[in-house]
Amino acid sequence: MKTIKLLTLAMAVLALPAIATQYKFVAMDASSATKICIHAGENQVFKLKRAIRYYERGMHQYVANEIVCNELPIAQFSAQYGAAKTTKFLNQYAKSKNKGSVPTVEITDLAKHDDEVIVIKVGTAPH
Repeated sequence: MKTIKLLTLAMAVLALPAIATQYKFVAMDASSATKICIHAGENQVFKLKRAIRYYERGMHQYVANEIVCNELPIAQFSAQYGAAKTTKFLNQYAKSKNKGSVPTVEITDLAKHDDEVIVIKVGTAPH
């Protein structure tokens, strides 16, 4: 009986959702650059790489240094929203002034239940 209670308790603890700030990115226009910004903010490296390839082959340096998302270079934009994978990828091609700080691991109080989703409107501008 104790084993069943312990197992139930363990499953309940493991089932708790990871508590982290969630962002929902909304495109303000239908441009390819805005789509690239959204993939960067959502930490979707595969989709980001595919969008860059679709944008034009060999454009990694251009994207990393010329695309501006909400008035920030794209690597800094992705870093601002905790997108470590895309920030790391973009930093490989960005000039030092355009690099983002790779987010670090943060310890969060799991008892805190904050289900708020923050909506970020995303637009691009020439750099």
